[in-house]
Amino acid sequence: MMRNCVLADDFARRTGATWADFAVCCHSANLSWTNRSQCWGDAIGAFRSLSVSDCVLEWNAEEVVETIASLDFRLKDWQTWMRDRYLVSCAW
Repeated sequence: MMRNCVLADDFARRTGATWADFAVCCHSANLSWTNRSQCWGDAIGAFRSLSVSDCVLEWNAEEVVETIASLDFRLKDWQTWMRDRYLVSCAW
């Protein structure tokens, strides 16, 4: 995450972009992530303090897959593969 935060900031500086964000995409069943403040502190808050307050976005992995798959019916096989590989069989 640190590398992504620094790369986003550097990208904005070098290209003259008005902003650059990166997102953390997490499965809702990943309890170590959803309970992260209890496990290892507020990492997202720490990253945000290094840059701007909204530089790190938190996305729900299931919603990301559903949204992408809804754009084109040809992505249904990809959606099934993503669910089977990353979302359904997670043992967090």
